[in-house]
Amino acid sequence: TQTYITNVNSEAGSFTVVVDQAPQGRQIQKIRVAVWSESNQGNLSWYDATPTGTHTEVNVSTVNHKNLAGNYTTHVYVDYTDNTVEGFNLGQTTLSPRNRRVEPQTTYYSQRDPRWASKWYGVSNMDQSGCVPTSLAMTFTDILGTTVAPTTVADYLYYNTNSFNKTSVAGTDAEGIVSASKNWGLKSNMLSSISSIASALLSGQHVLAAVGASQFINYPYTHEIVLHGYDNGKTYVRDPFNAANNGWYSLDYIHGVKSTDPMDTKLGAPFFSIFA
Repeated sequence: TQTYITNVNSEAGSFTVVVDQAPQGRQIQKIRVAVWSESNQGNLSWYDATPTGTHTEVNVSTVNHKNLAGNYTTHVYVDYTDNTVEGFNLGQTTLSPRNRRVEPQTTYYSQRDPRWASKWYGVSNMDQSGCVPTSLAMTFTDILGTTVAPTTVADYLYYNTNSFNKTSVAGTDAEGIVSASKNWGLKSNMLSSISSIASALLSGQHVLAAVGASQFINYPYTHEIVLHGYDNGKTYVRDPFNAANNGWYSLDYIHGVKSTDPMDTKLGAPFFSIFA
């Protein structure tokens, strides 16, 4: 087996790892590529690939590594069908990606707006438990280019699903985010890592994030915020409860304060991208 790096584009922050299987060699079952640039492998990402014939290419991007400039170390692990594993150290590749800034949209709604703050749904009102429908309303208004009010989303969730204020615990579960997005003709995708959140934001998608104890909410409660825009590892936050919190925050911080509440992680992770 031969492995090497090609197609290095320093400014784009990308390169390709190639794995070639020898014609008479052991049959490759799986390829795993580990890449990092920070000390202690702080921005380590794994790229898994199934071989495509005798020549397999794995694309690496700094988007998956906090978009940092630096010397990227690459290790390749090849799993064979005979249950053996072979490792390769491809050394370091220097990347200096341009700072790709995505400007945020800033439509803002407050769940505490007197127009709807006191409106009651089941066990609570918009003021106290309307963060998800309000975050969704901001997102839908941005993407669709037409006004979608928080109460319009709340009405849909309360009267058409079992996700919003239907139990003794106030709030909206993760299924409500998926259901409402679909109802407005949009797609949603659960995100489980910082790199996947960064990728979604760099592509212009909105991300709904459920957070625990943090700048945005006090323990033991959780809260939903909207992420949109990207600039050098940071994203712009809109907080439906407190507009004073609106601004740029690092993805490391937001991911570090992610909610672990069962309602928010019902589908696996508390982050969802929403897009047309």
